[in-house]
Amino acid sequence: MKYSIALTTYGGEYSLGKTNKETCDYWSNRPNEELVEHITGDTIKDVPDEYYLYPFFDQTDVIHTNGVEVNNHNYLEVVNEDSQETVYEVPLGSLREQMQMIDNPLKELKEDQILILTVSSEKGSWEYDLEIDTEFDPKNLRFFLHDLDETLVVDYIEYDDTVCELTDGSTRGVSFYAGFGRVYDDGKPTNTSLI
Repeated sequence: MKYSIALTTYGGEYSLGKTNKETCDYWSNRPNEELVEHITGDTIKDVPDEYYLYPFFDQTDVIHTNGVEVNNHNYLEVVNEDSQETVYEVPLGSLREQMQMIDNPLKELKEDQILILTVSSEKGSWEYDLEIDTEFDPKNLRFFLHDLDETLVVDYIEYDDTVCELTDGSTRGVSFYAGFGRVYDDGKPTNTSLI
């Protein structure tokens, strides 16, 4: 039996990468709009090479994911592909018992490591395919998450220990955020506003 699993409505592309204090200090003395313009379009031409961050998706050596945020405003919908019937629909935030954090790569970093976080916020759906021999059982779903600046993001999902492939989706950009922070001694990032 074939099913389509859709996670909607708000999420995006999230990147967390290592940088240094000098780069953070340089961009802290410029308007945040210029940082965003630089890393998304490379249109700020007076940036010295040592502070060059374009493109934003290259700043991903710690975490890079594209998915939906976990909250009660976003939904999980499962559709039987043959009948086009919705067989399961719930707020994503109601499934926390079926969620697991991915090992936190920040714990491998030194305390006070400077980080850059970029978020391309999007609205739409992230769709996964599932083919199984039995009826769909929602208890067999597992969601694997990243914690990015206290925002939980679904990185991937499994059904009965098999990874469901992200195969489709339709999203549109809503906003873009960039900021800097540092690692706490417990392996968590600070608030990633410019420091």
